Amino acid sequence: MDRPDVRQHATNLGIRAGDTLLVSGPCSINVSILLAQLLKLLTPSGTLVAAGYRLERRTQLSGDDLPVLPHITPDYASDGLSDLQAALWGHSDAIASGHPVYPFAAIGHNAEYITRNQPFQYPLGENSPMSKMHQLNGKILTVGNFNGRDSVLPLAEVWSDLPYIRRSAMVCGFDSSWRQMNGDLRCSQGYERMESILRQARIVRSTDVEGIPWQCGSIQGIVSMGMELLKGDQTGLLCTNPDCEDCMEARAMVRESTSLPSREREL
Repeated sequence: MDRPDVRQHATNLGIRAGDTLLVSGPCSINVSILLAQLLKLLTPSGTLVAAGYRLERRTQLSGDDLPVLPHITPDYASDGLSDLQAALWGHSDAIASGHPVYPFAAIGHNAEYITRNQPFQYPLGENSPMSKMHQLNGKILTVGNFNGRDSVLPLAEVWSDLPYIRRSAMVCGFDSSWRQMNGDLRCSQGYERMESILRQARIVRSTDVEGIPWQCGSIQGIVSMGMELLKGDQTGLLCTNPDCEDCMEARAMVRESTSLPSREREL
């Protein structure tokens, strides 16, 4: 079914033919229709991307406490994906990156480049699909309410070299063996604090489609704004939930780092 109105909404948000577009969120219309219309708007010169995080395959447990998980393949779509993400992951032309926990899938001109050789360590940092989308001046479209987990702000945290980005987790690989991964960022609820800042700075544009908010912004702009915030406050992207142990630990790591003499921090 052709839906030129859907393409017009996306065009009004600044999405153009040839763009690299990261999509996330629940869907206001049939997901197959939305996916088809976005691909039509982007044309074969563009690229559509979706995260496919398998957070159930990483843990802070160790040794004999590690669970036994089934084998999976790189194109396995987690139950935790939104309908839109799952539709892209299930597309016959989708190419999946090879990370067992933080993978991405992509369709289009730059799909192979974006998904190729994703690092196992620091999978959302340098040379990651997220970093490559930043390099390509990509955009992110959220269909529905802002979801911190699917944000590109982890790139701002990694590039700001924050103390807590070095935390590790045990990760279950495709063959069900466990291995330590560095660069596990954990809680993403604090990213929601950036939503109003990005709108005020006009880095993110928004509209309403059939009662559902759509938001689109420049990945470079979002990451740059996040890094500016972190220059003034290294805890600026952590959540304020007093029961969140992950963010409490991250704050403690920041306090410890900033209390050390500069020479000791360099060492």
